[in-house]
Amino acid sequence: MSRHFELAVKHSSTSFLNSFLKEWKNHAIIETPTTLRSKTESKTCVQVEVQDGVWILPLQFQSTLGRHRYARPFFFVNRSGVVTDGAFKELSLALAKLCSENPSSFLSRLENSIENMALILENHANVGQASSSFLETEQALALGHNLHPTPKSREGFTRDEFCRFSPETHGQFSLVWMLVEPSCLTFETASTFQDNQALSRMFEQSFSEVSPSARERLAAGYLPFPMHPWQKQRLENHVEVKKLMDRGFIFEVGSSSDSWHPTSSVRTLYSPDAPYMLKFSLSLKLTNSVRHLIEREAVRGLQVVDVLATEKGQEFLQQCQSFSVMREPAFVALKDSEGILAESIVVLRENPFRKNHREEVALLATLAQDSVFGGETQLQVCVQKVATRFNLTIEDASVLWLKKYFEHAMRPLIRAQSHYGLLFGAHQQNLLLKLEGGLPIGAYFRDCQGTGYTSRGQKLFGHLVPSLSEANGNILKGREGNDVFGYYLLLNSTFNLISALSDGDSRIEKQLIETLRANLTELLKENPPDPSWLLYVLKDRELMHKGNFACSVRELNENTVANPFSIYTPIHNVLADVRVEDSVNEVPVC
Repeated sequence: MSRHFELAVKHSSTSFLNSFLKEWKNHAIIETPTTLRSKTESKTCVQVEVQDGVWILPLQFQSTLGRHRYARPFFFVNRSGVVTDGAFKELSLALAKLCSENPSSFLSRLENSIENMALILENHANVGQASSSFLETEQALALGHNLHPTPKSREGFTRDEFCRFSPETHGQFSLVWMLVEPSCLTFETASTFQDNQALSRMFEQSFSEVSPSARERLAAGYLPFPMHPWQKQRLENHVEVKKLMDRGFIFEVGSSSDSWHPTSSVRTLYSPDAPYMLKFSLSLKLTNSVRHLIEREAVRGLQVVDVLATEKGQEFLQQCQSFSVMREPAFVALKDSEGILAESIVVLRENPFRKNHREEVALLATLAQDSVFGGETQLQVCVQKVATRFNLTIEDASVLWLKKYFEHAMRPLIRAQSHYGLLFGAHQQNLLLKLEGGLPIGAYFRDCQGTGYTSRGQKLFGHLVPSLSEANGNILKGREGNDVFGYYLLLNSTFNLISALSDGDSRIEKQLIETLRANLTELLKENPPDPSWLLYVLKDRELMHKGNFACSVRELNENTVANPFSIYTPIHNVLADVRVEDSVNEVPVC
């Protein structure tokens, strides 16, 4: 087994187990049994009972927030009390069987994820190290979602395709441009966005010259349409698209002269020369879902543009000047007699990171990931810089860092919810932080397609933005809105940031949790128009966490599941504790 594969197994087992333990309640954290104390230095362990015995997972660090670190080896104790060292492959099979009678597909996806991570580590030894530009930070997310069982699974890519089209392998490639007869294409824009020539200009910038056949079609009114080269191969085999091509309604111009780069989501592409990033449908299963865009999701991006253009929307942006929303003002797709083809949808997203952009920017998910090869993480480098700059201890520098993140990212997002009824899906892969001297000085939010509205938001904006209606499915009333907003901003983004800032120090972790609670309490004291979310996260004994493990092992597509809230599971709310205490239970091994 190579070093890179061993590292991939280590990182994968950590995210797998932490994801599993968020959702599987029948486990206990215990003092290390006497019979195992000669085999491990860990003082505490996780105990999980399975059909034929018990698994004992030694803890290197027990996290209040659930981002545990594990020591090796793992141990299996059978019903006769015999202890053996257990490999992660055996452990993952045993735990998967607790949730599914036939987890074979899930385990194949886990294997795919580990192999992909090993490939990333093998070919790019600098991935995960310090980055300062937008592209660097987007392509440095080597470990993926830190609470997901298969963070790097990409079903549909061959090995060569993975290397060519993945951000972590520094993929770059040309787009393929088509010219499409207007009746076979839809180009939808926000009502406040009037630039119907945006794609045409991008097309013109991509080619210094086109063929006479292409010029003829342009003269006949054909419209430009970009395709991701991997998705193009799938669309060419789509029955309806093939018909349009055979009839001459879709004409291939060729590959562009410019280079495009996949960002951390894989399906969103970036070029420093382009005014827009392009988010594509991909017929690829990334983690839980096949990543086809859905028309109503693309419409939600247009909604946000129009909402922010209203008087109240402008008021919000004026109040939060260090916070920016990367708008998605238009989308384009092929269509047939039945309507839009979801597999072909392409969303235009504003690109603030053009070639002349000089700000230091960091993706929150990249900052919050564990050290890839050992040594300091990018976030630790930032904290050390702050400690030196202000002559602070690491603990005090970490507290200051969290306060600046709260000021520039959390506060604006909470204000959007509590004052304007806007629910931005601000998970850690949707937040970019502007940094200066190691500290956050601003934030960008992206991926408006997940935006929802509370009853207050519907009242403020519904009469101004016609598509903002119950039919679109993103009016989230009462507890539903609080659950979703809480998962993304608090559990996914902020708790993982606190875990990364803590770096395995329980004292710092507790101090940061108390700091966060104090800042949230101060916001509540300001008496916002809708205090329900703040009351929820400060007072409720349980918060709802998205069940990534259950989704994955049970083959649920989170984007199309009938009841999206069925995939959420309750977890203990540490913010509701008067004091955050360690909880170590005395539970017998067998």
